[in-house]
Formats: sequence, structure tokens, C-alpha cells
Amino acid sequence: MQIAFNASGIEILAPGHALEDGQFGGLIRVENLNSGRIVKGFVAGENKIKVIPKLN
Repeated sequence: MQIAFNASGIEILAPGHALEDGQFGGLIRVENLNSGRIVKGFVAGENKIKVIPKLN
């Protein structure tokens, strides 16, 4: 799964592991495999979530 973060027109991607199931547009928790941090993001497609900075 990819974790996507957009800021000022730059997209940063990181590998992640979903901690729960979700549907398109739903909010789920995902573990960032690089840092071990748990983040929340919206399901943006198959195997991709979009992280919103104010949620984490």
C-alpha cells in the first residue's frame, strides 16, 4: 500500500500497511513501514491512501 502526502504541489509517497479495511473515500489507519508511525488517511484508490496533515 502507498501512503501519499501532497504539500505545495509536491507528492511524497511511502510504503504502508493498512491496519483496517476501508472503502473509497473512507478514513483508515495505516502504519508507515519506514518510520513505524501510525497515520490516518482517506482511501484514494486500490492500495493507496491520501494523508491529510491536520488528521495526524
